[in-house]
Amino acid sequence: VAGRLMAHEVAHLLQAERAGLAPFLLAYLREYWGGLRRAPRWDAAAHWRAYSEISFEREARAVERAYERWRAGRGNSRTPAARTPAAGVVDSS
Repeated sequence: VAGRLMAHEVAHLLQAERAGLAPFLLAYLREYWGGLRRAPRWDAAAHWRAYSEISFEREARAVERAYERWRAGRGNSRTPAARTPAAGVVDSS
C-alpha cells in the first residue's frame, strides 16, 4: 500500500475516533449529499466535486501532502522503520 494512501486512510480513522463513528459517517454523508444537491447535473463531475468538497476529505488530502513533504525530506530512503526514530523522539546516539 502506498504510504500516502495509508496516511489518507489513517486520517479518516482519526477523524472517526475524534468525532465518534456514527457522527463521522453521518456528517460525511451529509456533506457529500449537500454537494450533490448543489450540482446542476448528477454526473461523474458532480460526484467528484461533491467528494472533493467534503471537509474530511480536504483534511485527509492535507495529511497526504504532509506525508509527501516528509517523505521527500527523507530522500526516499528505504531505512527500515525499526531503525527510524519515531516522530517527536530525539535520537540520543
